[in-house]
Amino acid sequence: MLTHLCLVLLLIALLACPADAQLIGGSGAGVASSVTSFSQTTSGAWSFTVPGSAKSVQIILCGGGGGGGGGGSTTGGGGGGGGGACINQILLNVAGVAISGSVGAGGAGGIGNNGATSTAGGNTRAATAWRGRRRRR
Repeated sequence: MLTHLCLVLLLIALLACPADAQLIGGSGAGVASSVTSFSQTTSGAWSFTVPGSAKSVQIILCGGGGGGGGGGSTTGGGGGGGGGACINQILLNVAGVAISGSVGAGGAGGIGNNGATSTAGGNTRAATAWRGRRRRR
């Protein structure tokens, strides 16, 4: 699903640009003769060297979402994890520059308790503070 999201975002970004805009590389009177693109569709490290003729480069990266919560034997499944974040950045004057980074993977889902007793880990404490007035009659 992350692969499809990245490809869709890249396609939208390319289609949203006016036909006479020069995105990356090429020559001529404002018409792009070629488009160079880079996409990272899996988690992990990536690198890309911007072509020497490029005036700018658009980078779109999407990280994985959070894992869903584990379910209990009597409570049903846990809530879904949060969606992954995406960035869309245009870098100017980067011809010939090597750009690198890393895309995060999605989180692992929680483990259900399969009917066993759940326990809290660590030093879990609960407290409630009340501030009130004494009632007068």
